[in-house]
Amino acid sequence: MAMRDKIEHAIQNQPCTVKDLKSKFGGDRGSDRKVMEAVDQLVHEAVICQRQGVFFTVRSGRADKALLCKVVKLGKNFAFVMLEDGTSDIFIPGRFTRGAMPGDMEKFEHPRVEGSDEGEILAILEEKNDLVGTARRIEGRLKFVPDDCPAISMQLMRDCEGGAKDGDKVAVEILQRGNRQEDHRVGVAMRFGSSDEAKRCAKALLYAQDIRSRFPDKVREEAKKLENAEVSEKDTEGRMDLRALPIFTIDSAETKDIDDAISLTKTPEGGFELGVHIADVSNYVKPGSELDNEAFNRATSVYYADQVVPMLPRELSNGICSLNPRVDRLALSCVMTLTPEGEVVDHTIAKSVIRTTERMTYEDCNALLAHSDPALAERYARILPMLEDMAALSRVLEGRRRRRGALELDTRESYVVCDESGTPVDVVLRTPGISEGLIESFMLAANECVAEHLNRLDKPCVYRVHEKPSTDKAETLRAMLA
Repeated sequence: MAMRDKIEHAIQNQPCTVKDLKSKFGGDRGSDRKVMEAVDQLVHEAVICQRQGVFFTVRSGRADKALLCKVVKLGKNFAFVMLEDGTSDIFIPGRFTRGAMPGDMEKFEHPRVEGSDEGEILAILEEKNDLVGTARRIEGRLKFVPDDCPAISMQLMRDCEGGAKDGDKVAVEILQRGNRQEDHRVGVAMRFGSSDEAKRCAKALLYAQDIRSRFPDKVREEAKKLENAEVSEKDTEGRMDLRALPIFTIDSAETKDIDDAISLTKTPEGGFELGVHIADVSNYVKPGSELDNEAFNRATSVYYADQVVPMLPRELSNGICSLNPRVDRLALSCVMTLTPEGEVVDHTIAKSVIRTTERMTYEDCNALLAHSDPALAERYARILPMLEDMAALSRVLEGRRRRRGALELDTRESYVVCDESGTPVDVVLRTPGISEGLIESFMLAANECVAEHLNRLDKPCVYRVHEKPSTDKAETLRAMLA
């Protein structure tokens, strides 16, 4: 049979990528060239067509039913894929998964059979070959069990076990792919240690999400130059000087990087001047620098259990960019003038220099406002009146929000308590008090003020939206509310 006929027959039975066709009919430079020549001829004659890297026979009409998707859930005998636009999940029976793994990008056909809700994976376009899981001895052989699909196991190639032992957490790479998940062959890329140790599991979990605690050498070199840095008089030039204001921070006791502070004074008209001050990281992280590129890639600090992986090296996040008490710090300040009814009637947004007077915790502030600790009240007598004014203003602002139709969601945070080895021993519910509420109210007020300011100037800004829900989700919510 001619190469052209072989390829047409193969694609008629199952849509294929170039990689699939070369795997079936190629193998060397000469035969690979013949494959491509035959494919070009078939496309030119409109016998086959290409859709995003996958070839279909034109007569079958399957190209019109093929959609891009990604595997989001994998079991032993099934998979769920999500459409590229994230609108819905589709069920794929196990025999039609073609060995696809979570994170793979595929072309799939839906419905597989007219009138059904099932789909079939036609071709794998992008392979996600790095996985994290546990090495297990199964039936005498050391195998790999992925964390995100523990119902399956893959064989570790004997010369690629990387010293892994039964029960070790490991990161692997798929070296050879088969038509079923169990037919894949993997090699160990990194060994974290025993899965019985919590800290080893935590490292593996972070690695799986591509979260690295260690910063690249060039980033650390830049950060080292800012170790023990102080604000100089030159740094303060052109900035609004707010060092005389009674500014303080309120955070949880565990917080190391303090990035926001607040201040409040009464106006002669009986209103308030509320200040929200955010650490000015931009003064130290310059566009295009190694620090900037790394921060952009990380996007945020990551909190897990009782630890944190910071977005910036600790020389910045815990040092010069942290609003520590009784030292000068550079900030971006939004100072708002409010009426006694909580309406913002004037504001100033500016680069500033501040000096926080106290590092307060939510627990201490709640105790002060509850008047439950006389010793604490004596210690913080200087700021207690301002704290009580803050609580009063917070109630006014919350009242305005409720009258505007704000949702009241009774949500509570919890935090994980770990022992010295890093093993979780308890989960404690954190009940928010007055101080948590006032910080939330003040941050919302500042965000609204800045958003309105930029809107009036017709300037672009970064903001978050809640995507329009799918029809199915809207109907489910409607039924629940009814």
